Amino acid sequence: MELAVRLEIFRLKISNTGYMERSTKVLATKQKVSQAALTFTLGLLVSCSGEENLEQFREWQSVTSKEAKQHLTGIWRNNVLGHVAVFANDEVTLFHQLDQYCIADTGVIPPFSIYRHAAAADKTQFSYYDYRNHPALLQNHLEYVRLADLPEPCQRLSEVESAELLDVFDTAWLLFDRYYGFFDERGVDWAAARARYRPRAAQLKTDSELFDLLVEMLGELNDSHVNLTWRDKHFNAGRPRLRTRLRQIWERGDQQLSEGAFVGNWASSVQRSIVELIDPGTYASGANGALEWGIIGKDMGYVRINRFSSFTVDPESRQNQLATFRGALTRAGDSLQSTRRMIVDVSHNGGGNDAAAMTAVAAFMNDPRDVMEYSAPGSKPRIIRLSPASVFDQQKIVLVTSEITASAAEAFVLMMRALPKVEHVGSSTRGALSGLLPKPLPRGFRVTISYQTVKDAEGQLYEGIGVPPQRSVELFSDQDLFGSYRDAIAKLAADQSE
Repeated sequence: MELAVRLEIFRLKISNTGYMERSTKVLATKQKVSQAALTFTLGLLVSCSGEENLEQFREWQSVTSKEAKQHLTGIWRNNVLGHVAVFANDEVTLFHQLDQYCIADTGVIPPFSIYRHAAAADKTQFSYYDYRNHPALLQNHLEYVRLADLPEPCQRLSEVESAELLDVFDTAWLLFDRYYGFFDERGVDWAAARARYRPRAAQLKTDSELFDLLVEMLGELNDSHVNLTWRDKHFNAGRPRLRTRLRQIWERGDQQLSEGAFVGNWASSVQRSIVELIDPGTYASGANGALEWGIIGKDMGYVRINRFSSFTVDPESRQNQLATFRGALTRAGDSLQSTRRMIVDVSHNGGGNDAAAMTAVAAFMNDPRDVMEYSAPGSKPRIIRLSPASVFDQQKIVLVTSEITASAAEAFVLMMRALPKVEHVGSSTRGALSGLLPKPLPRGFRVTISYQTVKDAEGQLYEGIGVPPQRSVELFSDQDLFGSYRDAIAKLAADQSE
């Protein structure tokens, strides 16, 4: 039977069950290919090989090109991460398959441009970030193989929508068993967890009860990159000690504010306190508040990076976001030319995207060097080599971190530690460096799974334990949780000026 006929029969089958038409249930994602781009991604895989390696990527092409359309028509699967893509009639339908479980994508996959590498007739490679003319930068590449037919489990979508609560529990456990990469680092016996929780799952009556049970089980991972969502409920499995301390203070107070508002006020007040230390007329900010800088004590530069995302007020492409961030870094460099030493503070930075972290690291570099290593299932390990952007020329940098420092901010820390002029002080980072693999579950549940290994330039893994400082400095003491941060930064500035 011709492929086009088989695909049309498949489309009629699932249309008859209503799956392709109902946007509020288990839906296959259909996206029109336009002249601009076909937008979707099958994984949050980030890596960098440096501008000097652009030549090797000239064969990559957008799937909107005529050649790509001709090559891609059909069914493709990445066997490692269980992604299935059906290309037909300028549309793509996405599925997540794990053994006999298959569910159509429900919107967990973020929209970015997809590019493919010209390969053999039965194999191709996809890459996913929207870097337009340089799509292969800052990412790993996943190999897909052509299939003659849609996998049989993906033709039985009605079984997914009618799944029992115990089926959802079993699928959630299996997804983590297959893809989660850090049970040993987190000290969790996953098989034992199933034995403890499954009998309780068998007694559940409602989706809400299942959500609460999964919260208990996933909470044992204590991983800030593990998330669970169902309807308007959301759970993050990280349990930072600082947040616990703030909650205790809030509980002892008069509680006129909600806990979230209290924590937000604390964060804002301690961050503003640093402005008091900066010499008058030298304080500035840019990139929508993501970057702040100034001079302390006439000769000490101070740069605080609050996040590695949202660099513009209005949503913009990642290219424009990074351009805005680079512009702010350049202005900061110009303002701090008179200083020879610098404090770079990411103690309040909870992350963002690794491309921004790499952009920032390059600004502090003096020469090209290997700074980090990525590896992920289904792709080769990638050594991250960056070239200097020659923005900051200080002779010594003191890098400040805390347990708030997480995700892309931890990648920034790993890369900065590869620079000889950097001294890392403060407290250990969160220990959540992995990339996130999003997966949908039956009955509207969703999870994200830590699956990507990130190591420093020496091959050391810090997942689960955090990146320890070379010199311990207490930023948020129990005795003065609101004032100790300002005092610690002031002391660091004074010590380095001597």
